[in-house]
Amino acid sequence: MKSSGWILAIVVLGSMTFKSPDKTLKNLQKAYQQEAYQMKKYELFSIKAKAEGYAEIADLFHAASTSESVQMKNHQRVIENMGSQVESSGYREVSIKSTKENLKESVKDKDFYNEMVAQAKDDKLSDAKESLDFAKEAEQQHVKLFQDAAQNIENYPDGDYYVSQETGATYKIEKGTKADKGNTSYDQYLKTEN
Repeated sequence: MKSSGWILAIVVLGSMTFKSPDKTLKNLQKAYQQEAYQMKKYELFSIKAKAEGYAEIADLFHAASTSESVQMKNHQRVIENMGSQVESSGYREVSIKSTKENLKESVKDKDFYNEMVAQAKDDKLSDAKESLDFAKEAEQQHVKLFQDAAQNIENYPDGDYYVSQETGATYKIEKGTKADKGNTSYDQYLKTEN
């Protein structure tokens, strides 16, 4: 009789359905590929801005590129912790236009992470959710910075850019002033240089 109890337990467990992290893993792969593309795109936009005489906007694009590389590393870490490897993305061509047009382009498609974060939460994958949340917050910061630059392109004020090496968060402070730590430790922030 003891063995039939075990058989019943195995049958019951075998019939239970468990959530598969497949959707979250696919989302992380897609997010990684998008960050790789954005990193390359912003670095090229930085070169274009510098060539057009917009040194401060070139610094902004460089800071955003640095942030994208942090986000890539976070996604890669989670993908590998899930027992997978980052998939090769192939080459996606970057269309480089004027700095004004590049700023407008950079504001688009920033709701990319909403559904991904929700899926990771549903799958109860806290590391994946955290990585995607960090990326979502950094992208929202980038949008604000890009919008400000687009509105003030001819008089965009100088500043220093700091990027969190943990989250990819990007901050601009007045050039030459000391970064106010606020609720965050700037020890983990890297001042970007272009």
